[in-house]
Amino acid sequence: MDKKQQSLLKDELLEIHKSSESNEIDSRSLKAGSISMLAAIILAISAAAPAMCVSGSIGYIMNDSGLAVPLAFLVATIVVILISTSYAQLSERYNSAGGPYSYVRAALGGKAGWWTGWLHIGIIFAMGCIGSIFAIHIHGMFPQIPLWLGVGMIATATFLVGWFGIQLSAKVVFILWLLQTVLFVLAAVITLRAQLPLIPDFAWQFSKTWTPGFGINGLIAAVLLCTWSYVGFEVPAYLGEEVKGGIKAIKKAIPIAAIAIGLTYIIISWLWVASITPADLAKLTNPGTALLDFMALLHSPFCQWLILVSVVISCLTCAFSMFTAMMRMLYDMGRSKALPPAFGTLNKYSSPKISLYFITAVWTCTALFGAYFSVDLLLALLASFACLAYICVAVSNIKDRWQSTGVKAFLVNKFIPLIACAILVLMLASQPLFYIFLVAGWSVLGIIIIQSIQASKGKDFFKQMNI
Repeated sequence: MDKKQQSLLKDELLEIHKSSESNEIDSRSLKAGSISMLAAIILAISAAAPAMCVSGSIGYIMNDSGLAVPLAFLVATIVVILISTSYAQLSERYNSAGGPYSYVRAALGGKAGWWTGWLHIGIIFAMGCIGSIFAIHIHGMFPQIPLWLGVGMIATATFLVGWFGIQLSAKVVFILWLLQTVLFVLAAVITLRAQLPLIPDFAWQFSKTWTPGFGINGLIAAVLLCTWSYVGFEVPAYLGEEVKGGIKAIKKAIPIAAIAIGLTYIIISWLWVASITPADLAKLTNPGTALLDFMALLHSPFCQWLILVSVVISCLTCAFSMFTAMMRMLYDMGRSKALPPAFGTLNKYSSPKISLYFITAVWTCTALFGAYFSVDLLLALLASFACLAYICVAVSNIKDRWQSTGVKAFLVNKFIPLIACAILVLMLASQPLFYIFLVAGWSVLGIIIIQSIQASKGKDFFKQMNI
């Protein structure tokens, strides 16, 4: 993208900013001022699904860190703050519903922007893991409900909440987020109180939760695993045209969301591991169900039920939040003609209707696949696609401000994004080879599609896309 085209693109984005800060709404505009910055942050926390992630991953994290799960999440929070820096910087310059798609397109050009959008379509496919986990847990609680019906239940609920607009989504998510947090923390507190008499030296137990059980290498492995659990912190980046306060609010909301998610993980994980004695830890042999197995070990069906309910609610809030974000990314791709223009249409509730249809259909199919075959595959692909998208955003931040000078500019626009890229590459490399091949295949397919589009529509197509 040459300087003239980049200048035109920035002018077009500026028009969107002005529209988002006023109350003028046309057929191509989302409803400005629909939600508060706090609501955007709650949507981001819910997208990360703390109850679902802690319940499903704490056993794997303990395999690498011992009881030092809170320490692993603390370091992971610092990592995610580094990643979020590029989102915050670019949101200030190119605030748009497309989020990363718009950022990358503005900084690196139309082809790179489309490819980033393609990665997010991969995320939409992989998001089916949320529906799979919901269906599996519902079936576990109520065996008479088959897996396909569980997927249908969450798909229907998510479609309806998404259809009636972001204001309803934000309200529903807030209520359910509060409920899942209370239930999950309540289960942890009850368990800790019951275990206290069995812990002879609580000060020693406390120190173990902050001391890596398997050295620095184990801690690093645990941190890389923990970092995947923050996917969703970037949700405010897609809400810039609808949040009260516009650009300034979004720039603050992104890093605040990352910090809030981190604090949630640190506190909740500490409450749980503080109650696990070394003897208990040795008996938890299945990392995927470690928390539920711990409840069974303690003969605590009530707390087990609290965990299951909180995970089910966590799946709902995660689905509602991720749908909200991805609908807007596809909407922005539609109105910029990177996708068929129909994706850029809204219903009367200012919700991207064609995008919602598409996501619901794709998501339901992959959720059924995960429920009956492999939810782990979808989880790995979700993390990997998100990781690649984060790298694209960090590189865009570096490129967009390469000529900037000064210590602050060097740190925020060069050094921190480079460190984030290095960590993200390490995270990708830590994945099993089979998953890496699948992600590489999807990425190459995106490049092939780009070349096909260019061949059929002309070499200037990606330069002339509207915002």
